[in-house]
Amino acid sequence: MRTFHVKQKFRIGGERFDIKDDRGEIAYQVEGSFFNIPKTFTIYDADNQKVSEIRKEVMTFLPRFEIQLSNGDSFYIRK
Repeated sequence: MRTFHVKQKFRIGGERFDIKDDRGEIAYQVEGSFFNIPKTFTIYDADNQKVSEIRKEVMTFLPRFEIQLSNGDSFYIRK
């Protein structure tokens, strides 16, 4: 089983997360919108190719996220 470590960095205009594997190498990079509504996160692999986009839906009672994969598939995560 692979394990990952997430370290969050804040910067003006957005957020950036590096997701490292158990060897300490960057496996994914996540860029998030800080001021945009709805809040979105774009995930890139180690080759800087877009893997997926996560969008938080605004008008819901409980948190709900739409995940759009690069192959066109999509699904929802909700509490």
